[in-house]
Amino acid sequence: MRAKRIGQSFLRTAIGRTYYAAFLLTREKLTGMGITLRQDEKIHKEVIEKLKERDSFSADLLDDLREERIKADYYLYESFKYEQGISCARISELIINKVRNL
Repeated sequence: MRAKRIGQSFLRTAIGRTYYAAFLLTREKLTGMGITLRQDEKIHKEVIEKLKERDSFSADLLDDLREERIKADYYLYESFKYEQGISCARISELIINKVRNL
């Protein structure tokens, strides 16, 4: 697929999916390690904080992805480029690989 044919809705969705792939795997890994996590809207920050205790590099990347996801979901004036989607996917893959090895 050529980059010019990828629309903003596709990129916004892709960025959100890259975040949630890394977030959900991290959440499950932490709970599998016996860590109790809150079950409200603050769980996203808590997952990042708990991950930071074990792997600050991955936690910082996950927080960066979270910020990109928020921009993609809520800031409609922001325009996204194909390269941003690819970058988010690569960062997500890196986080997933590192978290699996915790």
